[in-house]
Amino acid sequence: MSQNTVSEPEEIALYSCKQDGVCNKSIAWYKSYTVWLSLMFFASALALSQINYYKIFPSTRISPAMHTRAACQFKIDEWNALARAKKPVDLVVVGSSLPMCCLYYADSEKDAATFLKIKEKGLQLLQAYTAANYFEKKIEQQTLAKAKVFNATVAASMISDNQLLIEKLMNNPPKKIILAVGLRDFADNVNVSYAGTPVFQTLLDLPYLANRDNFAFLIQNAKNSTLEELITCKSMPLYMIHSELGTWLSEETEKLLDGTKKSKTEIEFAKDETKVSNTQATTANFKNGSTDAAIKVKPVALDQLDYKQRYMPANYKQLELEQKCLERVCELCKDKEVELILVNTPVSSHHHTLSSKDLRQKYLNGLQNVSTKYGVKYIDFENKNLIPDQDFLDTVHMGPPGAVKFIDYLVGECGIFRN
Repeated sequence: MSQNTVSEPEEIALYSCKQDGVCNKSIAWYKSYTVWLSLMFFASALALSQINYYKIFPSTRISPAMHTRAACQFKIDEWNALARAKKPVDLVVVGSSLPMCCLYYADSEKDAATFLKIKEKGLQLLQAYTAANYFEKKIEQQTLAKAKVFNATVAASMISDNQLLIEKLMNNPPKKIILAVGLRDFADNVNVSYAGTPVFQTLLDLPYLANRDNFAFLIQNAKNSTLEELITCKSMPLYMIHSELGTWLSEETEKLLDGTKKSKTEIEFAKDETKVSNTQATTANFKNGSTDAAIKVKPVALDQLDYKQRYMPANYKQLELEQKCLERVCELCKDKEVELILVNTPVSSHHHTLSSKDLRQKYLNGLQNVSTKYGVKYIDFENKNLIPDQDFLDTVHMGPPGAVKFIDYLVGECGIFRN
């Protein structure tokens, strides 16, 4: 090599130095304002994500979506703790708020250890409750052997959400899974976008996407706007609570500017505390044997949340997509050798009038077809008239008396643990 010849790396370095007659024109990364701003942003996001907002935000300022995300994450964390401890689970109940209310209200005395964990996190007891003491008691009476039941129900979850949740359960496969469903889990005009629910945003992770079938199914069926929001939620977790965070910061600033004035939020929070006290008094009456007080609780305004709006017009496209997700659940359980029990949960007689007969019949036919195709045990409560209307809190959610009857029947008559 002659003295005037330079190597390729040296030539590149010389070229960069000669640009515009200034050497080292390109700024080192650590001198970049954009890089430092980005690092500060992500550091702040990481720090803020460690804050328990449920002990900071007044309950009146926490959205249903935020409650759902937190409860869902809590249940996954509890499940993962069982997996790390290698504690076997006999039965997991999966589904939306229909089976959630059953497991919660059937336990007239809530599991103490579970209650304390939820209280420490500041979460809603109904949504985050993972125990099922009454269910375990009935199984023990039936089989003369103790069984561990885990409550993995998540409010407002669709079947597509349940499919993602069940995949996460397979790091410690239970013996059986009860998937308790209702029509809303398949057709809900409020949750029209597949993969756009708070539950899906919470549960989606890289292991799920690493499965080629899962990734292909997501790309094929999710809208572009939904995919963009999923990416934002995963890359910036604070985005999922940006609304509550903004409101909280605004109110805290207002308090600093006017510390002597009692804020509207504090007044609303006081009212909410009164409501909680009234609810606790009602629960105490039920524990003491006074079921009249529990039955006469003012119904939750879920019919004004509008099941007619959710069911009408009938969303057959969504129904078909969610039925495909149910088939994916069946295939997953079969691969992992986990027994799946499909349950069409009881609803009140009034609830049947809120949807078209054709939509409901297609829903029922779909459940029966999946049961036949995959050999899944199917328990249909559609026309059993097991739970009288007065045992419902609204048109779909069972109160304490209805919950007890439902579990008694599920374990006794249906014999879910019979060989």
